[in-house]
Amino acid sequence: MYTSNPAYKIWPKKTAKRLGQEAMIKSATREFAVGMDQIVYLPSTKYYTFERADIIRHYLKRMRHHIHCGSIIFSDNARIYVDKNQPITTSLRASTARYPAEVHQYMSPNDNRLNGLAKAKWRKFLHRKITGVEGRVSSDICLLSHLTYVEPDVLRGFFAANLFLDSRALSIEKCKEHIMDTENTRQSKKLYHAKLLAEYKRYVRGRLVQEV
Repeated sequence: MYTSNPAYKIWPKKTAKRLGQEAMIKSATREFAVGMDQIVYLPSTKYYTFERADIIRHYLKRMRHHIHCGSIIFSDNARIYVDKNQPITTSLRASTARYPAEVHQYMSPNDNRLNGLAKAKWRKFLHRKITGVEGRVSSDICLLSHLTYVEPDVLRGFFAANLFLDSRALSIEKCKEHIMDTENTRQSKKLYHAKLLAEYKRYVRGRLVQEV
């Protein structure tokens, strides 16, 4: 979790207030069984922590020993993943594959599967009170916990389904069903997704040609 919320700042010079603040964070991490090292405080004049290149680089540096040579790192087409026209993953000996912006949320297992699964569980605990812990801090760390403990096999399943790793399931109709969610389709949703579907079809046709 990358955050600019000053509640998570660990001060080198301790005061009674700062020690109390640290104790609150530690209490919340114990409650939800996550490590203090999973929380990274980023000084900022803005309270909201937005996605940016230095966060991505910091994360990849932390994870470099877990990224095997030949791995593929997926992203959208945002500039933050490129430095001087070179993917920022080059130094990790990993390849980069980018989703078209129009279909990113449908292809990314993190966007439309992992986050949804974790947030569904998180909402059940959203108003849970922990003695001595601020509501916002409790909410943040609770969500971090549910993201942390999604089973690896479940994650693999998300990737397999979203990226059609089983080429036998790769068809225009299957992709349409994946995006449109045919069981709950509404007219407004159809109009909204028309462009997205066209972009996804172009991607799938390219994959089908490769398979042939």
